[in-house]
This record gives sequence, structure tokens and C-alpha cells, in this order.
Amino acid sequence: MLAAMRAHLSHTSLRTRLPEPTAHRLARALVLLAALLVGLGRATEARADDLGPVPVGAADPSTGSATAPVTIVYFGDYQCPFCGKAMATLAELRKLYGEPKLRIVYKHFPLAMHKDAGPAAELGVAVHQAGGNRAFAIFHEGAFEALRTGSYDELLGRAGVTRAAVDRVLKTGAPAQKVAADLALAAQLGLTGTPSFLVNGRVFTGAQPTAKFAELIDAELAAGAELLRAGVAPGRLYVELAKKNFVPPAARAAAAPAKPAAAPAASTVQLVPIGSSPTKGSPAAPVTIVIFSDFQCPYCSKVVPTLAALEKKYGASLRFVFKHNPLPFHARAEPAAELALEVRARKGDAAFWTAHDRLFAQQNALEDTDLEQLARDLGLDPKTAMAAVTARKHAAAIEADQDLADDAGATGTPSFFVNGRKIAGAQRLEAFEALVDEELAHAAALQKKGVPATQIYAEIMKGAQAPAGATKVSVPPPRADSPVRGAKTAPVTVQMFGDFQCPFCAKVQATLTELEKAYPGQLRIVWRNFPLAFHHAARPAAAAALEARRQKGDAAFWQMHDLLYAHQDALDRASLLDLGKQLGLNETELAAALDGTRFDATIEADLTDGKAAGVAGTPAAFVNGYPVRGAQPLATFKRAVRRALADLKRGKP
Repeated sequence: MLAAMRAHLSHTSLRTRLPEPTAHRLARALVLLAALLVGLGRATEARADDLGPVPVGAADPSTGSATAPVTIVYFGDYQCPFCGKAMATLAELRKLYGEPKLRIVYKHFPLAMHKDAGPAAELGVAVHQAGGNRAFAIFHEGAFEALRTGSYDELLGRAGVTRAAVDRVLKTGAPAQKVAADLALAAQLGLTGTPSFLVNGRVFTGAQPTAKFAELIDAELAAGAELLRAGVAPGRLYVELAKKNFVPPAARAAAAPAKPAAAPAASTVQLVPIGSSPTKGSPAAPVTIVIFSDFQCPYCSKVVPTLAALEKKYGASLRFVFKHNPLPFHARAEPAAELALEVRARKGDAAFWTAHDRLFAQQNALEDTDLEQLARDLGLDPKTAMAAVTARKHAAAIEADQDLADDAGATGTPSFFVNGRKIAGAQRLEAFEALVDEELAHAAALQKKGVPATQIYAEIMKGAQAPAGATKVSVPPPRADSPVRGAKTAPVTVQMFGDFQCPFCAKVQATLTELEKAYPGQLRIVWRNFPLAFHHAARPAAAAALEARRQKGDAAFWQMHDLLYAHQDALDRASLLDLGKQLGLNETELAAALDGTRFDATIEADLTDGKAAGVAGTPAAFVNGYPVRGAQPLATFKRAVRRALADLKRGKP
């Protein structure tokens, strides 16, 4: 079908006179130009009709209510791996906020470098026109995989549209015009890559974590509530908020910080110890490249040939060191890292690098059965190897690498340090060559001064910038009446500022439970109330939990805490009284707490302490002062605990 779609885009007369690629490009350019004019005209008309700076309409696939106080307009590309990740994030946001609060509108932004993304986008438009929003939602969910396999028939069947119906729409040329109009709007809005989002008109780019979206959404919910109180009709919320929020491209560019000249970050030498990590090359190599990588990261895979080219060009002058940094949203990256380290433990560094190459070569096949087969291929007993993977035998080594990555500022993958000088991302070969050549000259100068070849890296590291590590925040100590669980003498205190109506606070509770299991007897969890202004049930819920503590102690507080999060969709007064009955609370006293001011001072004190520590949204945790903001994964909390324990071991408060 992709071939048919491409043929549909090319004008017949052009194909008879020009080579196919040229005809295709020219025809598409003509379609794009025509649609650009149409798109700009529509944008002008939209402004005239007061549809705001980011107009949406019936031709745009969407989920959620048209009167939702928050609208996310999402520009995506079906060949962009980060759009695939963003799709999962948006699905989570829909689940957390629900359709009455959140509308998501999809617009197509196929990038020129992705040759199949344009036809796939046109197919998506055709599915939407043939089957509506529900059909498009099913297509959208499966499009990334269908594009990879090249088979759409089964996906169209699931979406409830026939291939014949879709083909009829494609032949009208309307899908091509819609995609081109979306591209024109993206250009007008100043968007340059995917995924790109406009949250009530606020530009938000990249595959950001769910918590980052939540901060924007929560702020917009509050702004929407203000407009409703001012008399703005629900159907006008999106337009009014987008008009207020949208910043034109020129103004955004003027406000952006100036870009530094000529990669100053690479001039700083970071302290990056080799430790016991896998290496390839001689210890006497004058240049050491430390790699922080993730076996499921497509950009890490993309740079593997570049590193091979460096190895071929520079030979014995280079030594490579591998550090693991499996990202939390790559579910199979850590098991792959475990297997690679088990291969190394059994067969040495050379076998590790063989496993490294194989894992990147089969990046789309990292399930347990795939890893088991790889272990077999590399001469390991597959059951023993997979037992090590399942038991996370090498977790300590992986976590140490992740801590080092965090300290050194290698927050994404891939990241490289060439004799301590950082290169971020899958850069071109020339960028690496320039830095390697400089470091070869530097190493030669050190050798002339008498530094032995085997000591060059150590000598460079002597003058390197030590990792700054995470910055502690001064947090007011827990109050005497703060609910607590865990030993009072525990070395690590986690102060959790939360809101009982916040969906992300609910999500993080399971993470805290896992954290306590990982550090038995070492953690004390302290609850601090931080009800957000636009969560109208959050303050009464906090009063209910505090009343449970007043009547029956900390254990009752945590029981109520769990019940409140388990019934987060029912926090009205009657429901809170019902939960109190389940815990055997005195109903009269609970009603008095809900209706009166018994806990106002306590809640206000927590709010004041939180604001003093820089809390603006929930959840916000402080692990012996190390901040963990948002519903972060377990690995992030564990990293903060490890820092806190390391401080105590060094005698640092």
C-alpha cells in the first residue's frame, strides 16, 4: 500500500518526462506549495473566526471533549522513535486526567528524512475521514509497528475500515492536502522537529516525561478554572487560553538564551573514572573514549558504526570504555545490560564487545527468548545466563554507572567523554575526529614531559572537574504532628509533599513501597500536605487523613492515605465519611474535621514549608534533602537514597 500511496502523490505527466525520484520530489513540492497557501489561508480565516493562534477543527483527529479546559495539539511523525514514546505518554495522560479535562488533537508532521512517514500520515488521514476518531485512534496506536513491517491490512481491519474505502479517500487527494496543511501550520508556528506539542498554546517539544506534562496541565487547569469563574463559556476556554499562552516564533527565538559558541562543554574535562568497566584497546592508548549507552536506544545504535570507523582509523591510539545507562522508559535495556555483563563475567571483555555488537544489531529483539538465544550463541548456558538476568545479578554495577552518568551530566544516551571531554548524542564522525585529534596532540605533549603512556588518562583525570553530584535543598524538618512510617532512627528521611487528588501522587505511592522494600529499616517516610488550589477535594481529603491520625495514630493515617488514593475519583464529603466508617472512626468527629478548621493550621504549615523548599507541584519528595520532583521511576529514588547513605558514610550531614 505504501508503494501505491507514493505513486498516488506523483503526477503522471511528470513521471513520463523525469526520473522517478525527481518527479516524486517535484510533485510533492507542488502539492506542498499549494497546500501551504491553503493552510495559510485557513489560518487567516481561523483568526478571523476567532479560533485562536493554533486552530483545530473537525478534520483533526482528536480524543476528549471539545470543552475540556486543556487541549494538547500534537504534531507527530510515524517514523520518529520519540513520537512512539510520546504516544505512550499521551495515553497515560488521558488515563490520569480523563476526557472531560483533557483533549488531545493530532496533526501530522512527517519529517523529510523519514521517507515512509509522509505516505503513512496520508493513510492516517484517509482512515480518519473514512472511519472517524475511533478508527484513527486504533490506526494511530498500531501505525508505528505497521510501518516497520510494511503491512497495514490487519490494522485497517481492527480500525473498522476497508482498504477499498481508504483507497477511495486517498484518490481524492484530500489526505495529501491535509498533511501539507498540517506541515504549513507547523512552519507557521515555528515547529522544527517531532514530537512537538502545544498545551493550550504553550510550545512544548520533545519526548518529555509524563510529570513534565503534568506540571503544564495542572497549571492550565488552574488557569481554566479562573476563566470559568470570570464567566468565560467552557467552549471558549481553549481559544482564550491559547491566545494568552502562545508566543510567536520570532518572540520565542528572541527570548531564548544565546547559543554558546564552538562547543565550550567539550573544553571542560570531567572526572570520569574507568573503574572496573568493560574496555577495548590498550591501557597505553593515548585517547580513552568512555561511552554511556543504552542497548534499546536507537541513537546509541546509530552511533555504533561511527565508533567502528574511529577504531579503524586510529587503531591502537584509542581505548573504549563502556558504561551502562539504561533509560527508565526502555523496558528491555536493563535486561540486555545484565546479559552483556553476565557474558563478560563468564568470558571476558572480548566476549562483552561481541555481545554489545549483537545486542545493537538485534535492537528490536530484546525479549527474554531473544536474550536466551543470544546467550546460547555466545557459548553460555542459556538457563544460567537468564537466571542471572532475572535476578539482576549485575544491578550494582549498572546502578554505579548510572550514578556516574548523573554526576557527569550524561543525562541522555548516547553520551561520550573523550579523555574527559564530553560529546552528547549520535554526532557525526567529524565531530569525534576533531576531538580525538586534539587529544592525541595533548597526549603527545604529556609524553614529552615524561608521563608514561599507560598513565596518560590518569594524569589527565588529576586535573579533571569532579562531579558536582545532586544539589541538596534546605527543607524544614518534619513537624511533631507529621504522619510518619518507618523507624524513627532510620538514617534516611523521605519527606513527601503530596496532594490526595493528584493522579501522579497516586502513581508514586507504589514506587515508595518498592523503595522501602529495597532499603529495609533504612527509610523513614514523612507525609507533608500540599493540596493544590485547583484540586478542590484535596484539602478535605487531607483533613480526613489527619483526623484518622488524631483518632487512631499514624497507622490509621496511612490506612486512610491508601484508601484515599484507591478511591481518588470519589472524594466528596459523603465518600470521605464512608471511608472513615471503614476505618472505625468516630463519624461525628470526622464530620467536624471536614466541616471546620481543625487542621487548617497544620496544612498551611506544610504548604509554607513546601514553598520554602521550592515545591510548586506534586508529588515532590526530599531524600535527606535531595529533591526528587514528580512521579519519578524507582531508579531515580534509589539514586537519591544511595547519595544520602554515601553522605552519611563520609560523615557528611
